[in-house]
Amino acid sequence: MSNSRVAVTRSDFEAEIARVPEGKRFEFLASRERIGRVLQDLLIKKTLAAQAREAGLDKEPQIRKKSELAVDRVLSAEMMDHLLRAVKMPDMELRANEIYKLNPDRFTEKKTVHASHILIDIQGRGREEALARAWEANKLATAGDDFGELAVKFSDDKSAKVNKGDLGYFASDKMVKAFSDAAFAMKKGEISEPVETSFGFHIIKITDVKEGGQQPYDNVRPKIIEELKAEYLSDQRTQTIGAISSDKEMIINEDEVLKIKTNISSVAVESPKQEP
Repeated sequence: MSNSRVAVTRSDFEAEIARVPEGKRFEFLASRERIGRVLQDLLIKKTLAAQAREAGLDKEPQIRKKSELAVDRVLSAEMMDHLLRAVKMPDMELRANEIYKLNPDRFTEKKTVHASHILIDIQGRGREEALARAWEANKLATAGDDFGELAVKFSDDKSAKVNKGDLGYFASDKMVKAFSDAAFAMKKGEISEPVETSFGFHIIKITDVKEGGQQPYDNVRPKIIEELKAEYLSDQRTQTIGAISSDKEMIINEDEVLKIKTNISSVAVESPKQEP
């Protein structure tokens, strides 16, 4: 991409796209629209920079200093990444296994059910009429009619027109108590009688049950080790910064610091005049 002043090169684009987290880069590059926006943004920035140079702004002392500091920021970030890439990771296996054994609750999944429902709202029709409609839906569902289609036809849950009443997987604490009590007492494939909650009457169908329990170590091991590696690298980063901050050869010019420091007491603050 180019104009009469500047051109955006592939290396420009690659340097800019490196700012996108690596895990999201593939998805980002799959969009022609996103690529176009990046190129357009680069073209605008490079054009304005060219205009700034033509105007001589790059020669002004304060702007030159800003440019130097911007380069320092990039180089410092790259140096930190370079140092962290060179870190030799210790064996995390024993520590990962220890974390797994000492934190069983963390690696225990709650029992979940996959359910669909038909909601019959009491508002606008009265309790008896709503209950009768719920029983009608129950009768058709237990007779073998497609539950999703019945949800579209009967349910007052507005989302049913899209999801056909499918609520997905959920734990018992994610739904109102009466609904959860009924759903978690059912078996896979069962259809409930009308269940009353503050929302109205529900006909519930359970399509799957996951009993939960502690996850096998092999299933959670990669995640634990990745967390340990991230923690180790964070410690290395902190140590690197700490070593620079505590350098015994560091000199602080207190006189210059005091010149920069704002002396609040020396600033006269005028009180607003009172109206007579």
